Amino acid sequence: MTDTNTRIVREFLEAQEFSVLTNRKFQLQKAEPPGWYSIDILAKNLRYVEPEEPLPLKLHAEQMRFLPNVIVEVKGWHRHRFSPSLISPDLFHFVSPEALEYAHHVFGDAPYKSLLIISEAAANEELWLKTEETLRAGGINHVIDFPTIFSFLISYVEVNANYVESETLQLLRLLKRYDLVKGLQLELPFKARFSNPDCEE
Repeated sequence: MTDTNTRIVREFLEAQEFSVLTNRKFQLQKAEPPGWYSIDILAKNLRYVEPEEPLPLKLHAEQMRFLPNVIVEVKGWHRHRFSPSLISPDLFHFVSPEALEYAHHVFGDAPYKSLLIISEAAANEELWLKTEETLRAGGINHVIDFPTIFSFLISYVEVNANYVESETLQLLRLLKRYDLVKGLQLELPFKARFSNPDCEE
């Protein structure tokens, strides 16, 4: 069964116009040793834009276009805000030399960044700055959290579209259709290009 968290992240990346390769691990344990199976998702950015200034560690959805390609580790851990207490050595397995060697095999000479998906950043600013420092020291380039992902996807789906190939987008579309999602009706300037043109059933 496909991991729900990974499926949601995949939908987010595809909506952002990344070409996604899910790294099938076939139930391999990712704890030891780190290797190619430590990467959850590899994705190529089809609409890459060179950033004019360095990006922060924690990204907004609209900053995804500035990532050339990505290797992704998905950590739901939805019961907790992400803080230093959740950081352990296995969190960095997807940026281990063995994993990066596999990423280089996939991307060739094309640049890529490491992207960690987290539940939600620690509310305390000092605590989050300490988290950022530890993640950067471990080789992680960027993080994005699930509230950011859901906010984007809710704005992305159209009530009158029919997302027959995506259970995730279809569910969000129905929640939006019946006014069960409030306060996130953002208008994205590029949203129309992503919309499914199929008629509503």
